[in-house]
Amino acid sequence: MNASSSGYKAQGLSSHRPKPKSISSRTMVTKAFKSLNSRKTLSLAAIRNFVSENYNLFDKALKLRMGYIKRYLKKSLESGQLIRVRGKGLSGSFRLPKKKRRRQTKTGKKKQTTTTRNKR
Repeated sequence: MNASSSGYKAQGLSSHRPKPKSISSRTMVTKAFKSLNSRKTLSLAAIRNFVSENYNLFDKALKLRMGYIKRYLKKSLESGQLIRVRGKGLSGSFRLPKKKRRRQTKTGKKKQTTTTRNKR
């Protein structure tokens, strides 16, 4: 091997190439909810189908990934990021919580509250 070659060993690095960064389960689930927005709720089977179609995960790789997705779903149910609509555990369907809307008050115009005294 030439010392002038631009390989990993010539640069003093190990022969293993760095792995590409994998997509997190959180990202996969949130993209499933956003892209399947015509449906109000999603089940675990719908999330599995979305992940297998869009991220090209099949058989063994999908089975391994589903363990991480299930763990994420459990944590997000406990923290309130997802709401279980039907079923028990992960066998039901889930939805995202509704966002609370804040009322915008007109600036500069405040209601004046009048206090009345009780006359005796």
